[in-house]
Amino acid sequence: MKPIIDALWMGMTSLTRIIFHPIFWVVLFLVYTQYKKQTPREIKMLGVIRRSALMKTVNSTFHGLIGGLLGSTLMIIIGVSIRQEGLKYLWPIALILFMINARYLCFSYAGGLLSLFSLIFGFPQIDVPGLMALVAILHFVESILIYTNGSEDSLPIILDRGDGKHIGGYSLHRFWPIPIIIMTIMISNQIPSPGQIQMPDWWPIIKPMGELQFREDLIFLILTVVAALGYGDIALTQPPKVKVKKSAIKLGAYSVILLILSILSSRVYEVQWIAAFFAPAAHEFLIWQGRKEEQEGVPLFTIPQRGLRVLEVLEGSAAHKMGIQRGDIIHSINNFPINCEEDILQLLSQFPTFVWVKGEDYKGEGYTKELKAYPYGLRALGVLPLPQYSEIVYTAKEKESIMKRLWNKIKNKNNR
Repeated sequence: MKPIIDALWMGMTSLTRIIFHPIFWVVLFLVYTQYKKQTPREIKMLGVIRRSALMKTVNSTFHGLIGGLLGSTLMIIIGVSIRQEGLKYLWPIALILFMINARYLCFSYAGGLLSLFSLIFGFPQIDVPGLMALVAILHFVESILIYTNGSEDSLPIILDRGDGKHIGGYSLHRFWPIPIIIMTIMISNQIPSPGQIQMPDWWPIIKPMGELQFREDLIFLILTVVAALGYGDIALTQPPKVKVKKSAIKLGAYSVILLILSILSSRVYEVQWIAAFFAPAAHEFLIWQGRKEEQEGVPLFTIPQRGLRVLEVLEGSAAHKMGIQRGDIIHSINNFPINCEEDILQLLSQFPTFVWVKGEDYKGEGYTKELKAYPYGLRALGVLPLPQYSEIVYTAKEKESIMKRLWNKIKNKNNR
């Protein structure tokens, strides 16, 4: 066990140095710009910025570092090694797929296609089990981050489903910089020997493929790279916290199955085909299933027959102190019926010093909540209601790809 602990210590020491690498700060800047793009929409919907782009980046970086430690630990214990040929082609393929469709910027698609191409044509010579294991571990880390951090800063939206009726929902967008360890293989006489750790005979669990599998003079070099993971989704039929947990569990199951296939494929060649096909196909199925669930499910955040639906509760507000939550329906305040935002404004214009709210949560369970507002009285409740009519409406459609936008520009130019 000591060699594994020594290897983990060496890997973690190497991982801490990534904060001094320029690439790490470039990825941080990219994460920051993604959050910065969300600021105008947040101001438009809420009138305030709940948390600055910088603070969102700091929060994401903290969780990303923890995810990187988890992923790196798995990489070392399992002994996942990637040949440089695989890494050389992986990013270009991912970028090409991104130009076709933005959501294809994912190693499950690029890694799966690269592995299938290698298996069919014999080029490039890549280690399919190692590449698939890398995809599996990155998605496992992503599932943990989604479960623990995916619903933070979710933005309430008002959606037009095409039938003229508006419903409420939440846009989920999170980005994490992930410093992670990968290992590559070299022959021992090609590098100096100091600092080497003699690993146990059972290690690595994922054996190198081809002629390297039987060599005893292999050295596994620890390299630290920075990846960026992103999560984007929409919650219409369930609260964001419930949505992300269900999505994370499904993604976690996907990553575990893919990792098992990767281990088996390092021992049975035919399983490589299964793993290479499973990676993109199962990932696409998860996305299709999630969209189908939201499109065909019963919307949760609809305009009630009686009362006012709450889409957002501002932190630190009176509603937040009372424990009013997203999705709740407010029926009355101080026994004054509430059916629109103007009813709240009219009641609070009297600056009541004691307020009790009768309503129900999104599950339909009724409640009464109270708040003392001595001595000045309550001036604002601090909720964003779901209005019957709104000028800020989004449509549920996928963003056009770079190639499609470029093609449309060329087409429009030729039609002039």
